[in-house]
Amino acid sequence: TWPELQQTTPFTLETPTILAAEDLTPSQFLSLDTRQLKGMILEKTGRTSHTLILARAASVPVMSGITVASLAADIGKEVILDGVCSVLVVAPDEAVSQYYSVAQRLADKRHHQQIKDAGLPAVTRDNVPVAIAANIGSALEAPGAFANGAQGVGLFRTEMLYMDRDAAPDEQE
Repeated sequence: TWPELQQTTPFTLETPTILAAEDLTPSQFLSLDTRQLKGMILEKTGRTSHTLILARAASVPVMSGITVASLAADIGKEVILDGVCSVLVVAPDEAVSQYYSVAQRLADKRHHQQIKDAGLPAVTRDNVPVAIAANIGSALEAPGAFANGAQGVGLFRTEMLYMDRDAAPDEQE
């Protein structure tokens, strides 16, 4: 389900939520509890948006191009958001729910195998070690990168630290 959201109202996600908004700044995204954020529908977000980049890094599916106004009648209803196929199902029937339940189990199984494989040494077929580094745009992305086999950071997009704020980040940030 998704809550009604006023752009200036801070809120906390207390249940699994799909967020629908015109747009979301990177700092607004970073303030959300991604454990409860199951997806986002962002009306005006493009494929190269910094918010979208952060959402991908946090494994939060995002759809764009759907107006918030067109979703108003569906607030509070159960929905399924398939970010891979760009499908939004409102009030899914039993068959659709079962299909996506199986699809989720298979995706989880594939993800667990990828995590397992990420722990293996990165070497070529002739046993030459290969360094694996991640390009990240925020500290939020680092744990996922290391969990997926990165051994270091190749590029840290520091401009993300300066976006949507009035003061420069401090040394700790």
